[in-house]
Amino acid sequence: MSKVLYCSLVGGALLLGTSSMAVAASGGDMKATVKKLQAQVNALSVKLNKVEAKKQESNAAPSKKNQDKVLHDVTSRAEAYIDEKLAEKEKKTPVGYIDIAGSNTAIKIGGFVKIDTIYDAGPFTGDSSQLPTLPLRNYTADAQRTGYFHMHARQSRLSFASLTATKNMGELATYIECDFFGTNNFGTAAVSRSEPSSASAYNFRLRLAYVDFAGFRFGQDWTTLYDQEATGSTVEFNGISANNIARNAQVRYTMKACEGKVSWAVGLENPYTDYTDSTGTLKGDSAFLGGSGGDGFQQMPDLTTMLKVKGDAGHIAIRGMARQLTVKFSTTSGAVIKKSVGGWAAGISGKLKTYHKGGIYAQGIVGDGVGRYLFDLIGQGAAFNSTTTQFQAQRAWAVSVGIEHYWTEQWRSNLGYGHTGIMLAKFSPFKVTSTVLPISRSFDQMLINTFYKPIDNFEIGFEFNYYLRRATGRYKGTGKRFQLGIKYTF
Repeated sequence: MSKVLYCSLVGGALLLGTSSMAVAASGGDMKATVKKLQAQVNALSVKLNKVEAKKQESNAAPSKKNQDKVLHDVTSRAEAYIDEKLAEKEKKTPVGYIDIAGSNTAIKIGGFVKIDTIYDAGPFTGDSSQLPTLPLRNYTADAQRTGYFHMHARQSRLSFASLTATKNMGELATYIECDFFGTNNFGTAAVSRSEPSSASAYNFRLRLAYVDFAGFRFGQDWTTLYDQEATGSTVEFNGISANNIARNAQVRYTMKACEGKVSWAVGLENPYTDYTDSTGTLKGDSAFLGGSGGDGFQQMPDLTTMLKVKGDAGHIAIRGMARQLTVKFSTTSGAVIKKSVGGWAAGISGKLKTYHKGGIYAQGIVGDGVGRYLFDLIGQGAAFNSTTTQFQAQRAWAVSVGIEHYWTEQWRSNLGYGHTGIMLAKFSPFKVTSTVLPISRSFDQMLINTFYKPIDNFEIGFEFNYYLRRATGRYKGTGKRFQLGIKYTF
Protein backbone atom coordinates (compact mmCIF):
# COMPACT_ATOMS: atom_id res chain seq x y z
CA MET A 1 0.00 0.00 0.00
CA SER A 2 1.35 3.42 -0.94
CA LYS A 3 2.02 6.21 1.52
CA VAL A 4 -0.66 8.31 -0.19
CA LEU A 5 -3.31 5.68 0.49
CA TYR A 6 -2.02 5.26 4.05
CA CYS A 7 -2.28 9.00 4.75
CA SER A 8 -5.74 9.13 3.17
CA LEU A 9 -7.02 6.37 5.43
CA VAL A 10 -5.54 7.96 8.55
CA GLY A 11 -6.94 11.32 7.52
CA GLY A 12 -10.36 9.82 6.94
CA ALA A 13 -10.24 8.14 10.36
CA LEU A 14 -9.33 11.40 12.03
CA LEU A 15 -12.11 13.19 10.20
CA LEU A 16 -14.55 10.51 11.24
CA GLY A 17 -13.23 10.72 14.77
CA THR A 18 -13.66 14.49 14.85
CA SER A 19 -17.26 14.14 13.82
CA SER A 20 -17.81 11.55 16.53
CA MET A 21 -16.17 13.79 19.10
CA ALA A 22 -18.55 16.55 18.22
CA VAL A 23 -21.51 14.27 18.64
CA ALA A 24 -20.14 12.81 21.85
CA ALA A 25 -19.43 16.29 23.27
CA SER A 26 -23.01 17.13 22.84
CA GLY A 27 -23.76 14.06 24.86
CA GLY A 28 -21.18 15.00 27.53
CA ASP A 29 -19.03 11.87 27.19
CA MET A 30 -15.84 13.49 25.66
CA LYS A 31 -13.15 11.37 27.38
CA ALA A 32 -14.71 8.05 26.45
CA THR A 33 -15.01 9.13 22.83
CA VAL A 34 -11.38 10.21 22.57
CA LYS A 35 -10.13 6.87 23.96
CA LYS A 36 -12.36 4.99 21.52
CA LEU A 37 -11.00 6.97 18.56
CA GLN A 38 -7.42 6.40 19.62
CA ALA A 39 -8.04 2.65 19.80
CA GLN A 40 -9.56 2.68 16.28
CA VAL A 41 -6.57 4.62 14.86
CA ASN A 42 -4.09 2.24 16.50
CA ALA A 43 -5.90 -0.81 15.18
CA LEU A 44 -6.05 0.70 11.68
CA SER A 45 -2.34 1.52 11.79
CA VAL A 46 -1.46 -2.09 12.68
CA LYS A 47 -3.55 -3.37 9.78
CA LEU A 48 -1.94 -0.91 7.34
CA ASN A 49 1.55 -1.94 8.47
CA LYS A 50 0.74 -5.60 7.89
CA VAL A 51 -0.62 -4.82 4.41
CA GLU A 52 2.53 -2.81 3.51
CA ALA A 53 4.84 -5.58 4.76
CA LYS A 54 3.05 -8.20 2.65
CA LYS A 55 3.28 -5.94 -0.40
CA GLN A 56 7.02 -5.48 0.06
CA GLU A 57 7.53 -9.26 0.39
CA SER A 58 5.41 -9.84 -2.72
CA ASN A 59 7.40 -7.29 -4.75
CA ALA A 60 10.80 -8.59 -3.57
CA ALA A 61 10.57 -12.11 -5.15
CA PRO A 62 9.54 -10.97 -8.64
CA SER A 63 12.30 -8.37 -8.57
CA LYS A 64 14.95 -11.06 -7.96
CA LYS A 65 13.52 -13.21 -10.73
CA ASN A 66 13.51 -10.26 -13.10
CA GLN A 67 17.11 -9.51 -12.26
CA ASP A 68 18.14 -13.11 -13.05
CA LYS A 69 16.21 -13.04 -16.32
CA VAL A 70 17.75 -9.76 -17.40
CA LEU A 71 21.23 -11.04 -16.52
CA HIS A 72 20.65 -14.25 -18.51
CA ASP A 73 19.38 -12.31 -21.54
CA VAL A 74 22.33 -9.92 -21.46
CA THR A 75 24.81 -12.82 -21.15
CA SER A 76 23.20 -14.71 -24.04
CA ARG A 77 23.26 -11.65 -26.25
CA ALA A 78 26.89 -10.99 -25.40
CA GLU A 79 27.88 -14.59 -26.20
CA ALA A 80 25.92 -14.51 -29.46
CA TYR A 81 27.59 -11.24 -30.41
CA ILE A 82 31.05 -12.63 -29.65
CA ASP A 83 30.31 -15.82 -31.64
CA GLU A 84 29.07 -13.74 -34.56
CA LYS A 85 32.17 -11.59 -34.59
CA LEU A 86 34.45 -14.60 -34.31
CA ALA A 87 32.59 -16.27 -37.18
CA GLU A 88 32.97 -13.13 -39.28
CA LYS A 89 36.69 -13.01 -38.52
CA GLU A 90 37.13 -16.70 -39.29
CA LYS A 91 35.24 -16.27 -42.54
CA LYS A 92 37.51 -13.41 -43.49
CA THR A 93 40.66 -15.11 -42.23
CA PRO A 94 40.65 -18.91 -42.71
CA VAL A 95 42.91 -21.12 -40.66
CA GLY A 96 46.55 -20.60 -41.57
CA TYR A 97 46.12 -17.09 -42.96
CA ILE A 98 47.64 -13.99 -41.37
CA ASP A 99 45.89 -10.63 -41.39
CA ILE A 100 47.94 -7.76 -42.78
CA ALA A 101 47.62 -4.83 -40.38
CA GLY A 102 45.92 -1.78 -41.84
CA SER A 103 44.50 -3.66 -44.83
CA ASN A 104 41.67 -5.99 -45.80
CA THR A 105 44.10 -8.68 -47.01
CA ALA A 106 45.29 -11.90 -45.39
CA ILE A 107 48.20 -14.02 -46.60
CA LYS A 108 49.38 -17.60 -46.20
CA ILE A 109 52.76 -19.18 -46.84
CA GLY A 110 52.81 -22.95 -47.24
CA GLY A 111 54.35 -25.91 -48.96
CA PHE A 112 56.17 -29.08 -48.03
CA VAL A 113 59.59 -30.67 -47.88
CA LYS A 114 59.88 -34.13 -49.40
CA ILE A 115 62.68 -36.58 -50.07
CA ASP A 116 62.23 -39.46 -52.53
CA THR A 117 64.31 -42.62 -52.37
CA ILE A 118 64.06 -44.59 -55.63
CA TYR A 119 65.22 -48.02 -56.68
CA ASP A 120 64.58 -49.07 -60.28
CA ALA A 121 64.67 -52.83 -60.61
CA GLY A 122 64.23 -52.19 -64.32
CA PRO A 123 65.87 -49.38 -66.29
CA PHE A 124 66.07 -45.90 -64.78
CA THR A 125 63.04 -43.79 -65.78
CA GLY A 126 63.99 -40.42 -64.28
CA ASP A 127 63.39 -38.56 -61.05
CA SER A 128 59.73 -38.66 -62.04
CA SER A 129 58.56 -41.52 -64.22
CA GLN A 130 58.65 -40.68 -67.92
CA LEU A 131 56.88 -43.49 -69.75
CA PRO A 132 57.33 -41.99 -73.25
CA THR A 133 61.12 -42.37 -72.81
CA LEU A 134 61.04 -45.76 -71.06
CA PRO A 135 63.95 -47.72 -72.64
CA LEU A 136 62.89 -50.39 -75.13
CA ARG A 137 64.33 -53.89 -74.96
CA ASN A 138 66.59 -54.86 -77.87
CA TYR A 139 66.65 -51.26 -79.04
CA THR A 140 68.45 -49.12 -76.46
CA ALA A 141 71.35 -50.13 -74.24
CA ASP A 142 69.66 -48.41 -71.31
CA ALA A 143 67.07 -51.18 -71.27
CA GLN A 144 69.79 -53.48 -69.91
CA ARG A 145 71.05 -50.99 -67.30
CA THR A 146 68.93 -52.07 -64.35
CA GLY A 147 69.14 -51.87 -60.57
CA TYR A 148 69.62 -48.10 -60.29
CA PHE A 149 69.37 -46.28 -56.92
CA HIS A 150 68.72 -42.56 -56.63
CA MET A 151 67.55 -39.92 -54.11
CA HIS A 152 66.28 -36.38 -54.63
CA ALA A 153 64.25 -33.64 -52.96
CA ARG A 154 63.00 -31.95 -56.14
CA GLN A 155 59.33 -32.35 -55.31
CA SER A 156 59.68 -30.01 -52.31
CA ARG A 157 57.32 -27.13 -52.81
CA LEU A 158 56.62 -23.54 -51.77
CA SER A 159 53.32 -21.70 -52.10
CA PHE A 160 51.93 -18.26 -51.40
CA ALA A 161 48.24 -17.36 -51.16
CA SER A 162 46.29 -14.21 -50.36
CA LEU A 163 42.66 -13.25 -49.71
CA THR A 164 41.40 -9.70 -50.12
CA ALA A 165 37.89 -8.63 -49.13
CA THR A 166 36.18 -6.25 -51.56
CA LYS A 167 33.23 -4.00 -50.79
CA ASN A 168 30.61 -5.38 -53.15
CA MET A 169 32.09 -8.29 -55.15
CA GLY A 170 33.29 -10.81 -52.58
CA GLU A 171 36.84 -12.00 -52.10
CA LEU A 172 39.77 -11.73 -54.48
CA ALA A 173 42.18 -14.65 -54.07
CA THR A 174 45.67 -15.28 -55.45
CA TYR A 175 47.82 -18.40 -55.42
CA ILE A 176 51.40 -19.09 -56.51
CA GLU A 177 53.09 -22.50 -56.31
CA CYS A 178 56.61 -23.56 -57.29
CA ASP A 179 58.79 -26.64 -57.00
CA PHE A 180 62.32 -27.68 -58.00
CA PHE A 181 61.61 -29.83 -61.05
CA GLY A 182 63.32 -27.33 -63.34
CA THR A 183 66.55 -28.32 -65.07
CA ASN A 184 69.36 -29.40 -62.79
CA ASN A 185 72.83 -27.88 -62.35
CA PHE A 186 71.40 -24.45 -63.16
CA GLY A 187 70.19 -25.57 -66.56
CA THR A 188 73.44 -26.93 -67.97
CA ALA A 189 72.73 -30.64 -68.14
CA ALA A 190 70.31 -33.45 -67.61
CA VAL A 191 70.63 -35.85 -64.72
CA SER A 192 73.39 -38.38 -65.31
CA ARG A 193 74.00 -41.67 -63.55
CA SER A 194 77.27 -40.39 -62.12
CA GLU A 195 76.27 -36.87 -61.26
CA PRO A 196 78.57 -34.41 -59.48
CA SER A 197 77.41 -32.70 -56.31
CA SER A 198 76.52 -29.56 -58.28
CA ALA A 199 74.01 -31.55 -60.32
CA SER A 200 71.67 -31.52 -57.33
CA ALA A 201 71.26 -27.73 -57.62
CA TYR A 202 67.88 -27.87 -59.32
CA ASN A 203 66.22 -24.73 -60.59
CA PHE A 204 63.07 -23.29 -59.08
CA ARG A 205 60.05 -23.83 -61.38
CA LEU A 206 56.64 -22.19 -61.63
CA ARG A 207 53.75 -24.63 -61.33
CA LEU A 208 50.66 -22.54 -60.62
CA ALA A 209 50.01 -18.80 -60.51
CA TYR A 210 46.48 -17.42 -60.73
CA VAL A 211 43.90 -14.93 -59.47
CA ASP A 212 40.28 -15.80 -58.55
CA PHE A 213 37.72 -13.01 -58.67
CA ALA A 214 33.98 -12.81 -59.37
CA GLY A 215 33.87 -16.37 -60.74
CA PHE A 216 36.88 -15.87 -63.04
CA ARG A 217 40.28 -17.51 -62.74
CA PHE A 218 43.11 -16.12 -64.82
CA GLY A 219 46.74 -17.21 -64.74
CA GLN A 220 48.39 -20.63 -64.91
CA ASP A 221 46.52 -23.60 -63.49
CA TRP A 222 45.69 -27.22 -64.20
CA THR A 223 43.74 -27.54 -67.41
CA THR A 224 39.97 -27.38 -66.98
CA LEU A 225 39.93 -30.87 -68.53
CA TYR A 226 41.64 -32.32 -65.42
CA ASP A 227 39.41 -33.76 -62.68
CA GLN A 228 41.72 -33.62 -59.64
CA GLU A 229 39.12 -35.16 -57.33
CA ALA A 230 38.98 -38.38 -59.38
CA THR A 231 42.50 -39.47 -58.46
CA GLY A 232 44.11 -41.24 -55.57
CA SER A 233 47.36 -40.55 -53.72
CA THR A 234 50.72 -41.59 -55.15
CA VAL A 235 54.33 -41.34 -54.01
CA GLU A 236 55.41 -41.01 -57.64
CA PHE A 237 55.45 -37.38 -58.74
CA ASN A 238 53.52 -37.78 -62.01
CA GLY A 239 50.84 -40.01 -60.51
CA ILE A 240 48.91 -42.65 -62.37
CA SER A 241 49.18 -42.91 -66.16
CA ALA A 242 46.28 -41.71 -68.35
CA ASN A 243 45.46 -38.58 -66.35
CA ASN A 244 45.10 -35.09 -67.86
CA ILE A 245 47.79 -33.39 -65.80
CA ALA A 246 48.62 -30.52 -68.17
CA ARG A 247 49.11 -27.04 -66.69
CA ASN A 248 48.25 -24.11 -68.96
CA ALA A 249 48.00 -20.35 -68.84
CA GLN A 250 44.27 -19.69 -69.15
CA VAL A 251 41.18 -17.62 -68.48
CA ARG A 252 38.38 -19.66 -66.92
CA TYR A 253 34.88 -18.85 -65.73
CA THR A 254 33.00 -21.13 -63.33
CA MET A 255 29.26 -20.97 -62.67
CA LYS A 256 27.88 -22.66 -59.57
CA ALA A 257 24.38 -23.70 -58.51
CA CYS A 258 22.63 -25.72 -55.81
CA GLU A 259 24.92 -24.38 -53.08
CA GLY A 260 28.02 -25.27 -55.05
CA LYS A 261 27.02 -28.89 -55.71
CA VAL A 262 26.73 -28.23 -59.44
CA SER A 263 29.45 -26.33 -61.31
CA TRP A 264 30.17 -25.62 -64.95
CA ALA A 265 33.59 -24.32 -65.94
CA VAL A 266 34.64 -23.00 -69.36
CA GLY A 267 38.23 -22.07 -70.13
CA LEU A 268 40.32 -20.58 -72.92
CA GLU A 269 43.80 -22.08 -72.61
CA ASN A 270 47.23 -21.48 -74.06
CA PRO A 271 47.60 -23.61 -77.21
CA TYR A 272 50.50 -25.32 -78.86
CA THR A 273 50.64 -27.79 -81.67
CA ASP A 274 52.33 -31.06 -80.76
CA TYR A 275 53.00 -33.67 -83.42
CA THR A 276 55.27 -36.49 -84.56
CA ASP A 277 57.34 -35.97 -87.70
CA SER A 278 58.33 -38.46 -90.38
CA THR A 279 61.40 -39.59 -88.42
CA GLY A 280 59.37 -40.51 -85.33
CA THR A 281 60.63 -37.43 -83.45
CA LEU A 282 58.18 -35.79 -81.05
CA LYS A 283 57.67 -32.09 -81.68
CA GLY A 284 56.00 -29.32 -79.75
CA ASP A 285 55.84 -25.63 -80.48
CA SER A 286 58.71 -23.25 -81.09
CA ALA A 287 59.72 -20.44 -83.40
CA PHE A 288 58.11 -20.26 -86.85
CA LEU A 289 60.11 -22.26 -89.45
CA GLY A 290 62.69 -23.58 -87.04
CA GLY A 291 63.74 -24.65 -83.60
CA SER A 292 63.46 -27.91 -81.71
CA GLY A 293 59.71 -27.43 -81.56
CA GLY A 294 59.43 -27.90 -85.31
CA ASP A 295 56.79 -26.20 -87.40
CA GLY A 296 53.97 -26.05 -84.86
CA PHE A 297 51.95 -22.84 -85.11
CA GLN A 298 49.23 -21.31 -82.92
CA GLN A 299 46.35 -19.09 -84.04
CA MET A 300 43.63 -19.48 -81.41
CA PRO A 301 43.28 -20.69 -77.81
CA ASP A 302 42.11 -24.17 -76.86
CA LEU A 303 38.56 -24.41 -75.52
CA THR A 304 38.00 -26.62 -72.47
CA THR A 305 34.99 -27.30 -70.28
CA MET A 306 33.84 -29.42 -67.35
CA LEU A 307 30.40 -30.00 -65.83
CA LYS A 308 30.63 -31.45 -62.32
CA VAL A 309 27.86 -32.66 -60.01
CA LYS A 310 28.64 -33.42 -56.36
CA GLY A 311 26.61 -35.32 -53.77
CA ASP A 312 26.95 -37.12 -50.49
CA ALA A 313 28.05 -40.28 -52.30
CA GLY A 314 30.75 -38.58 -54.40
CA HIS A 315 30.83 -36.75 -57.73
CA ILE A 316 30.69 -37.20 -61.48
CA ALA A 317 32.16 -34.94 -64.16
CA ILE A 318 31.69 -34.62 -67.91
CA ARG A 319 34.61 -33.01 -69.72
CA GLY A 320 35.31 -31.69 -73.20
CA MET A 321 38.01 -29.99 -75.28
CA ALA A 322 38.28 -28.42 -78.73
CA ARG A 323 41.54 -27.20 -80.29
CA GLN A 324 43.21 -26.35 -83.55
CA LEU A 325 46.51 -27.94 -84.54
CA THR A 326 48.48 -26.10 -87.21
CA VAL A 327 51.85 -26.43 -88.92
CA LYS A 328 53.37 -23.68 -91.03
CA PHE A 329 56.40 -24.80 -92.98
CA SER A 330 58.68 -23.99 -95.87
CA THR A 331 58.97 -26.31 -98.90
CA THR A 332 62.19 -26.98 -100.78
CA SER A 333 61.10 -24.41 -103.35
CA GLY A 334 60.78 -21.77 -100.65
CA ALA A 335 56.98 -21.62 -100.57
CA VAL A 336 55.30 -21.31 -97.18
CA ILE A 337 52.45 -23.74 -96.62
CA LYS A 338 50.04 -23.90 -93.70
CA LYS A 339 48.06 -26.97 -92.70
CA SER A 340 45.42 -27.11 -89.97
CA VAL A 341 43.27 -29.84 -88.43
CA GLY A 342 40.72 -29.77 -85.64
CA GLY A 343 41.09 -31.65 -82.38
CA TRP A 344 38.51 -32.65 -79.81
CA ALA A 345 38.13 -34.73 -76.68
CA ALA A 346 35.26 -36.00 -74.54
CA GLY A 347 35.60 -37.62 -71.17
CA ILE A 348 33.85 -38.71 -68.02
CA SER A 349 35.27 -39.12 -64.53
CA GLY A 350 34.17 -39.45 -60.94
CA LYS A 351 34.68 -40.78 -57.46
CA LEU A 352 32.41 -42.92 -55.31
CA LYS A 353 33.05 -42.35 -51.61
CA THR A 354 33.59 -45.34 -49.37
CA TYR A 355 35.07 -45.35 -45.86
CA HIS A 356 36.27 -42.07 -44.35
CA LYS A 357 37.88 -39.95 -47.12
CA GLY A 358 38.60 -42.94 -49.34
CA GLY A 359 36.77 -44.04 -52.45
CA ILE A 360 36.71 -45.69 -55.86
CA TYR A 361 37.81 -43.33 -58.63
CA ALA A 362 37.89 -43.60 -62.41
CA GLN A 363 38.56 -41.48 -65.50
CA GLY A 364 38.09 -42.03 -69.20
CA ILE A 365 38.72 -39.82 -72.24
CA VAL A 366 38.82 -40.22 -76.03
CA GLY A 367 39.34 -37.86 -78.92
CA ASP A 368 41.25 -36.77 -82.02
CA GLY A 369 44.32 -34.63 -81.45
CA VAL A 370 44.21 -35.05 -77.68
CA GLY A 371 48.00 -35.24 -77.61
CA ARG A 372 49.57 -33.11 -74.90
CA TYR A 373 46.41 -33.15 -72.76
CA LEU A 374 47.42 -36.71 -71.88
CA PHE A 375 50.79 -36.64 -70.14
CA ASP A 376 52.05 -39.78 -71.87
CA LEU A 377 51.17 -38.50 -75.35
CA ILE A 378 52.90 -35.12 -75.43
CA GLY A 379 54.15 -34.75 -79.01
CA GLN A 380 51.59 -37.12 -80.47
CA GLY A 381 48.59 -34.87 -81.03
CA ALA A 382 49.05 -35.22 -84.80
CA ALA A 383 51.31 -36.76 -87.43
CA PHE A 384 53.11 -34.64 -90.02
CA ASN A 385 55.13 -35.47 -93.13
CA SER A 386 56.79 -32.36 -94.52
CA THR A 387 57.70 -34.13 -97.78
CA THR A 388 54.16 -35.17 -98.70
CA THR A 389 52.63 -32.27 -96.69
CA GLN A 390 50.29 -34.73 -94.97
CA PHE A 391 49.03 -33.55 -91.59
CA GLN A 392 46.49 -35.50 -89.53
CA ALA A 393 45.17 -35.50 -85.96
CA GLN A 394 45.60 -38.84 -84.22
CA ARG A 395 42.90 -40.52 -82.18
CA ALA A 396 43.84 -41.41 -78.61
CA TRP A 397 42.15 -42.74 -75.50
CA ALA A 398 42.98 -43.20 -71.85
CA VAL A 399 41.37 -44.86 -68.85
CA SER A 400 42.40 -45.09 -65.21
CA VAL A 401 40.74 -46.71 -62.23
CA GLY A 402 41.71 -47.18 -58.62
CA ILE A 403 40.67 -47.42 -55.02
CA GLU A 404 41.93 -45.52 -51.99
CA HIS A 405 41.16 -47.09 -48.62
CA TYR A 406 41.69 -45.67 -45.14
CA TRP A 407 42.49 -48.51 -42.75
CA THR A 408 42.64 -46.04 -39.88
CA GLU A 409 42.99 -42.28 -39.57
CA GLN A 410 46.75 -42.76 -39.85
CA TRP A 411 46.99 -45.56 -42.46
CA ARG A 412 45.72 -45.55 -46.04
CA SER A 413 46.52 -47.46 -49.23
CA ASN A 414 45.96 -47.13 -52.99
CA LEU A 415 45.66 -49.65 -55.78
CA GLY A 416 45.52 -48.22 -59.29
CA TYR A 417 45.77 -48.99 -63.00
CA GLY A 418 46.06 -46.74 -66.03
CA HIS A 419 46.13 -47.35 -69.78
CA THR A 420 46.82 -44.93 -72.63
CA GLY A 421 46.57 -45.83 -76.32
CA ILE A 422 46.85 -44.07 -79.68
CA MET A 423 45.86 -44.88 -83.25
CA LEU A 424 48.74 -43.67 -85.41
CA ALA A 425 48.11 -42.01 -88.75
CA LYS A 426 48.28 -44.31 -91.77
CA PHE A 427 51.28 -42.45 -93.20
CA SER A 428 53.25 -42.72 -89.93
CA PRO A 429 56.68 -44.41 -90.21
CA PHE A 430 55.88 -47.82 -88.74
CA LYS A 431 59.17 -49.36 -89.77
CA VAL A 432 62.06 -48.56 -87.44
CA THR A 433 65.38 -47.90 -89.17
CA SER A 434 68.64 -46.16 -88.40
CA THR A 435 66.95 -42.83 -89.17
CA VAL A 436 63.41 -43.58 -87.94
CA LEU A 437 62.73 -43.84 -84.21
CA PRO A 438 60.19 -46.16 -82.57
CA ILE A 439 56.87 -44.38 -81.93
CA SER A 440 54.92 -45.15 -78.77
CA ARG A 441 51.58 -46.90 -79.31
CA SER A 442 50.39 -47.62 -75.75
CA PHE A 443 51.32 -47.36 -72.08
CA ASP A 444 50.22 -49.34 -69.04
CA GLN A 445 50.90 -48.65 -65.38
CA MET A 446 49.96 -50.51 -62.21
CA LEU A 447 50.71 -49.27 -58.71
CA ILE A 448 50.18 -50.17 -55.09
CA ASN A 449 51.17 -48.06 -52.12
CA THR A 450 50.58 -47.35 -48.47
CA PHE A 451 50.90 -44.17 -46.42
CA TYR A 452 51.46 -43.75 -42.70
CA LYS A 453 50.91 -40.46 -40.85
CA PRO A 454 52.35 -40.69 -37.32
CA ILE A 455 51.60 -37.02 -36.56
CA ASP A 456 49.74 -34.22 -38.29
CA ASN A 457 51.40 -32.92 -41.48
CA PHE A 458 54.07 -35.64 -41.48
CA GLU A 459 53.69 -38.62 -43.80
CA ILE A 460 55.69 -41.62 -44.97
CA GLY A 461 54.71 -43.42 -48.17
CA PHE A 462 55.98 -46.56 -49.89
CA GLU A 463 54.99 -47.51 -53.43
CA PHE A 464 55.61 -50.07 -56.15
CA ASN A 465 55.03 -49.22 -59.82
CA TYR A 466 55.06 -51.46 -62.87
CA TYR A 467 55.35 -49.82 -66.30
CA LEU A 468 54.86 -51.15 -69.82
CA ARG A 469 55.51 -49.26 -73.06
CA ARG A 470 54.70 -50.63 -76.53
CA ALA A 471 56.07 -49.01 -79.68
CA THR A 472 56.29 -49.48 -83.43
CA GLY A 473 58.67 -52.18 -84.62
CA ARG A 474 57.13 -54.49 -81.98
CA TYR A 475 59.42 -53.04 -79.36
CA LYS A 476 58.53 -53.17 -75.68
CA GLY A 477 59.92 -51.64 -72.56
CA THR A 478 59.14 -52.47 -68.94
CA GLY A 479 60.01 -50.84 -65.65
CA LYS A 480 59.73 -51.79 -61.98
CA ARG A 481 60.16 -49.00 -59.44
CA PHE A 482 60.23 -49.10 -55.63
CA GLN A 483 59.90 -45.69 -54.06
CA LEU A 484 59.92 -44.34 -50.51
CA GLY A 485 58.73 -40.80 -49.92
CA ILE A 486 58.94 -38.83 -46.66
CA LYS A 487 57.09 -35.53 -46.55
CA TYR A 488 56.41 -32.78 -44.02
CA THR A 489 53.78 -30.18 -44.91
CA PHE A 490 53.81 -26.72 -43.36
